[in-house]
Amino acid sequence: MLRYSTEFNPPAPVLDFIVYCPVDHGRAARVRGELDSGAEISVLPQEIVDALHLVPRRLMITEGYDGTQGQWATYMIDLEVEGYPVNDVEVIALPRKNGILDRDVLNCFTVTLDGKALSFEMMDP
Repeated sequence: MLRYSTEFNPPAPVLDFIVYCPVDHGRAARVRGELDSGAEISVLPQEIVDALHLVPRRLMITEGYDGTQGQWATYMIDLEVEGYPVNDVEVIALPRKNGILDRDVLNCFTVTLDGKALSFEMMDP
């Protein structure tokens, strides 16, 4: 079982994952990210997108949980989450420290959250 991070209030399910440039898996970075079943697109820190020299795919208008809208470039990436590959993931980049894994990524797994124990499990079904 993985542990929730108490860096968040309330504590949140967070894990490390590997981001790969889809055309060159030699360009890779480890990212710490929150699991967010309400997110419609995954998010990477802008510094990771810059470091991997990812190429913008298209523009997308998003709306945050607080109603704030923005227009962002999207990027395609490949991921490794808990040892399992997830390919062709569309993400946006924001100036933030942690990433966010959205429903598209979470739907590739069986995810069990145990809020009382502050632990979770992700398995490839």
